[in-house]
Amino acid sequence: MVGGFDLAAAAPAVTGDEPSAAFLDRERRRGAVLKDELAALTWRQKLKRLRQLEQENGRLKKMVADRELEIDVLKEITRKKW
Repeated sequence: MVGGFDLAAAAPAVTGDEPSAAFLDRERRRGAVLKDELAALTWRQKLKRLRQLEQENGRLKKMVADRELEIDVLKEITRKKW
């Protein structure tokens, strides 16, 4: 339990345990809903969503690169002090 939340039931892949029946059922329902939503979209809507996801992915990659650069700079600074 993490903060009153059962991590093992929510994400069995993280814990390495076998997924519970409730988890599998929830994932099947969620997958079916996503497939139905995707099927209902026109190709223009799908293309627009793809572009949005590509932009978000680029933004997130930049954030990770910036954070890694900050970490490298801090490591270099601490090495020089000692």
